[in-house]
Amino acid sequence: MPLMPTRNVKRLIFQAVLAFESKTKVTIHVLLSLLTGIYDMKDLGLDVDLKSVETNMVYFNVNHPTVSANELVKRMLDVTDSAPPETRVAVRILTAGKDRIRLVLHHQVCEDHVHMTLRKIKYILTSSHG
Repeated sequence: MPLMPTRNVKRLIFQAVLAFESKTKVTIHVLLSLLTGIYDMKDLGLDVDLKSVETNMVYFNVNHPTVSANELVKRMLDVTDSAPPETRVAVRILTAGKDRIRLVLHHQVCEDHVHMTLRKIKYILTSSHG
């Protein structure tokens, strides 16, 4: 069950979306889907930095017991036949420090792309056994 954002988190998400809207061509719906999806994986060790969202870049920390930020970056590019079909997509993300990820949205990115990305992140974090 997804975590319910507190009022403070909802306010921070809204502020991030407003700042984002004024600086980029990516639609608000795409950004909101991404921020909410990462926030909903808080129990899997992800911590989105809502205060840093001002452009088309989203930063989040990886505090997972068996998947490091570097491992997540590597596995997001891997596409294997053994993975569920809905996660067979290569997504380029970058590290921005030891435990930090930078994800960049471009104007070509749509909500379907965001949902595929979020499904793959969740698959990696929930199927990892060390």
